[in-house]
Order: sequence, then structure tokens, then C-alpha cells
Amino acid sequence: MSFFKRNITVEQPFIPDSTEHVVNMLNLASVNDWNDTYFSGLDVLTNADVMSAVNMIASDVAGLRLTSKDIEADKDLLKLLNVRPNATMTAYNLKFAIILNLIIYGNSYVEIVRNEAGRAIELYFIRNSDVTIKKMRDSFRVKEIIYEVKSLDSKSIKKVKSNDMLHYKLMSTDGIVGQSLLKALQNELSVSKNSKQFLDSFFRHGTHSGGMIKTDEDLSPEDVKILQDQFQQVNAGMSNANKVMILPNGLDYDAIKVDTELIKMINSNNSSKATIASVLGIPLHKMGLSTSNMDLAQLNQDYLISTLKAYLDIILSELYKLDEQIEVEFDFNTDDYTNIDTKQLHENLKIERELGFINVDEGRARLGLKPLGNEIGTQYITNLNYVDSEIANEYQLNKATSKGGEMTNE
Repeated sequence: MSFFKRNITVEQPFIPDSTEHVVNMLNLASVNDWNDTYFSGLDVLTNADVMSAVNMIASDVAGLRLTSKDIEADKDLLKLLNVRPNATMTAYNLKFAIILNLIIYGNSYVEIVRNEAGRAIELYFIRNSDVTIKKMRDSFRVKEIIYEVKSLDSKSIKKVKSNDMLHYKLMSTDGIVGQSLLKALQNELSVSKNSKQFLDSFFRHGTHSGGMIKTDEDLSPEDVKILQDQFQQVNAGMSNANKVMILPNGLDYDAIKVDTELIKMINSNNSSKATIASVLGIPLHKMGLSTSNMDLAQLNQDYLISTLKAYLDIILSELYKLDEQIEVEFDFNTDDYTNIDTKQLHENLKIERELGFINVDEGRARLGLKPLGNEIGTQYITNLNYVDSEIANEYQLNKATSKGGEMTNE
């Protein structure tokens, strides 16, 4: 049976026109609560903008090396923090996991394994889902924090004292438990998810429709199916695009018009990306939302101060726990962000060298060069134009004496 010989009415039943798409979208917004789509845990990483922002911060922090005021004495601890914290994880992976979980959950946990002297010899990352915080209180205050850690098979629990757990927390209201910044993005993530679903539905269904075939004659469901299949076979597909369509008498074809303005509005909406950048403290230029007149060094300095510094300070705040006997002080080496301009780097090293702040080997290390390993490399110099204040006073006194004769007290 050829549909060219039938006087029938066929209407595409699966694909509504663009007006119906808009109505469906408005109904979704009014009838269903978009905020019912609650994002928690790793669910937030299904949003491409959140994934990009979180990965940017976590990878940039993980790539920074830590240094110590006493590098030689803290060599073993620096190896844990910069090379290998345990037998199964690299230092980069550990720092990445810390920041990733810190942003997503508001808390990150790293257990310290010590030697007999109380010094850290291994660091183990602990999943948030495996940790329960117990607060030991008296009548007025929290006196002690105990971390209950589940075993991998969840059959046993180990109690870890606060001093043996590096607990990194974000936006804590009580100083004990942190909260995720991403909680502020629930509305934006819901709108973004539903907008993407709308676009997906539109392109999977709406743009595949050729239109509607109309006739005044009634048609059985079986004949509708036959006509639909035959019409689709003759006219569907890329090979039939823009070809002339010939219809027999009694059939009328209406093409569905696509509301491109609606698609443009949804597809070009950057409010979600801007809100994510604002919540996480990321400059808009890092998210590709704006341009800046600042040079590369200034842009990196802006990113370092406005975004990364908060996370670096959180990590550094817990590292005092690495040794129970002596005080240790660490810092992150951020030269990669501050020494972008090679000419300016050399100028800064020259000034520091002349002021006696660094020796030759320290300057060579900043340039990525091997130390000289001799007496010259370890020597500090000073400028003769700068003298101690006591020497300056003595010089002025001698100068006054030589001009006016011997000074006497009357």
C-alpha cells in the first residue's frame, strides 16, 4: 500500500513543535520544584563548569611544592609532602584529593602514622564517608575531638586522636566541622541541569521532526503507522535533505518551525559559570568570561591571592602536627606564579643577592641550576653602602668631633 494513493491524515505523535517545548519547560519550572534535584558529593562534578573549576584549583594546588625553614632537618617530612606520602600514593595525588574533597564536602582527612619519636613517617588519605567526628564535651566546651574511622570492609572502627589526623576544613562555623561552598550553588546547578535536559530533548526530538501531514479523512492506527513508516523511508535521512517533496492530492504538509532564539538564550547563558567562579573565588578571566588589561604576571598574582591562597593556608595550618616533639614550619613555593617574567626574576635575584638575603647556590636553585657545592656558593655578601646603625652613629660622632674639636661636657 503506497501512501501516495491514500487520502489520509498523519500527525507526528512523538515530536511537539517549539511552542510546546516552551510550554513544557515552563510547566517543569512551575509544577515541579527544580530544587528537588539536590546535588551532593560527587554529583556536582556532573556539571561541566563545576568540574572545570574544581579541577583547576585542585591541580594548581597539587602542583605546588612545599618548602621548610630548615630544609635539611625536615628533609624526611618534605619527602612525604612533595614526593611520596605512603606506598600507594604520590604527593600530587594526595594534595589533589585533599582539595577536591575540601571543595565538594567541606572536609578532608589525612591520618598520620608516626615513628617512636613522634615524627610522621606516612600520611594516608581517609574518605569522608569513612570518618565520623566525635566531640568530647564538658558542661561548657568541647574538650577533645576523636575521629572514628571505618575499616575498608566496614566491620571495625579505629579511633584516631585529633593530633594524629590532619583535618582540613572549609567555611567552618564552629572550628571543628567544615561545610562545602558548593551548597550555595544548588539553584544554579538545578537550573543548569534542567536547561541542558531541555536542550537535549529538543535536539533529540524536536529538530528531527520534518513536520505534520494533514488530511480531513479519518485513519486507523494501523494505517497511520504504515504511512508514517513509508513517509519516513522516502524523506528521512541526510541524503534526502533539501530534496523536493511530492505529495498526492488530499495530503498537506506543514514544516515545524524551530524557535532558535530560545535555543540561543539557553545555550549562551553564562550566569551559572559566573556564579560558580564567584563562590569559589576564581577570577572571571580564568573561567573565560572576561578579558583583563593586566599582564600574565599580574593575572597569575591575582589568581594566587584571590583563589589559591585560601586553600594553601588551610593546608599549612595543620602541618604543625607532623612532629609531636619539635615545631616545624612549612610554606608553599609559589615562584611559578610570581616569576613569570624572566628578566624581572633575574632583577629580583640580583637585589636579594646584593642585600645579603640569599647566597649563590640559593639563587641558582631559583633558576633551576645545580648548586656550585663549594665555598663560593655558600657565601653571603653585603653592600658597603649599608652599615649598622651603631656604626653610623659612631661615624657621625667622629665626624662632628673632627670638625669642632674635642667635645666636652660642661
